[in-house]
Order: sequence, then structure tokens, then C-alpha cells
Amino acid sequence: MQLGRRVRNLREMRGLGLNELARTAKVSPGYLSQLESGQRDNPSVEVLHRLAAALNVTVQYLVEPQSTYAAPPVLQDEAIMLRERKYAGLSPSDQEDIDELLNVKWKRRLVQEHGWLKRLPDDLSDRMSDLIALHGLNAVLEAGGIDSAASISTLSDSELQAVATRAIEDLS
Repeated sequence: MQLGRRVRNLREMRGLGLNELARTAKVSPGYLSQLESGQRDNPSVEVLHRLAAALNVTVQYLVEPQSTYAAPPVLQDEAIMLRERKYAGLSPSDQEDIDELLNVKWKRRLVQEHGWLKRLPDDLSDRMSDLIALHGLNAVLEAGGIDSAASISTLSDSELQAVATRAIEDLS
């Protein structure tokens, strides 16, 4: 049911009709409707990849449990919605200001949720936040050599900085 809700919410946020998403993802409208309503679940990996591509998110975002941190696509959707709908009449500089505010909001949310980011120097914390926004938390931790978010909080400050440096080098 979680997957179906995410697909429907993303589709609606992007202003896509069910038929339009089905056509783009190369699935039948009936199948997509059943998936969104929770009548069907566990689509094939191929279908997940096509849906993710059509919705401009990662497969990980579609299937990840709610308890894992997966905010970047949602915030990207917020930015798209603000820029294209609510603030369409604003000048480019005002639109840049809105994007900057959304980035501040995103980084604040990350630091609140992941206290270990506070332990990094500001420049490393900012780079890690940007990488998490682009690649997702799990990919950034993996690039840094960490297998779970829980284990990162047990690292010393110097170990944490080494993890951040590895992740930045690997993903930049």
C-alpha cells in the first residue's frame, strides 16, 4: 500500500493523469490504478524502474520503508510545485531566493534528523547535506564506508570526518 500511495502522490504533485503516467511508464492504466489503490503490490523490478524514471525519483525512494530517510524527492517536488504553480509570476531572482530558502529548510531538517552532521565542520556538513539530497542517505553512507545510519553515531569526530571525506571524494 505504501508504494501505491507514493506513486499516486508523486503523480498528482506533477500534475500527471493516470493514463499519462501509465503510458510513460509503459504499464496499463488498469494495472497502475490497482497499484495505486493497493489492490496489487510487489511490481517487478522492471516496472519499478520505469515508474521511478517516469516520476523522476529513484527506485529506492519508491520502495523504501517510511522509517528510512527519503526526503530529497519530496523537497524537489515542493520546489517544482512552488516554482511552476504558486510562484510562476515571480522574477528569476525571486525564484532563486525561494530555492535558497528550500535548501536552508532541507539542511535544517537533515541536521535535526541526523545529529552527527552537527559534529562535522560546516563545509563538510554542507557538502554531506548536498550529497544526501542528490544521492540519498544510504548511498552517501555506503560511499563513506558505513553500512548503517545507526553505526555512524558511534564514530569519533575524526572517524566521522574521514567518512565524510571518503563519501565526498567518491560521489563528487
